[in-house]
Amino acid sequence: MSLSSDVYEFGEPDYQNDPLKYVWRVVPFLERLKDEIDDYNSPSRRPCLDHTPQTNYEDLFSMASQIHDSEYEHDNPAMQPLIDKILPDIQPVLKRDQVPELQLSPKFCPN
Repeated sequence: MSLSSDVYEFGEPDYQNDPLKYVWRVVPFLERLKDEIDDYNSPSRRPCLDHTPQTNYEDLFSMASQIHDSEYEHDNPAMQPLIDKILPDIQPVLKRDQVPELQLSPKFCPN
């Protein structure tokens, strides 16, 4: 929480007055994308790989960009099945009037 332009205090976030409150809505979306990427990279789906790639921000950005482009700029019929699959999970979070309490899953917490 910011007390002034250069002073910050740690504590519980004040979502109602926090200018970044909508950022917290993105977390469930990114978690959902990460689930899809992890599933794609799983050894059971890609047994030819000698290791399991770890999902990173570039993977998430690439997938989110493709979804955005498909919805707003370039029609990409290959993305529509993915959008249809994840939409039920993320649509309620993106439409809420209140920002949900942020609870990062273990997959987003560094070891």
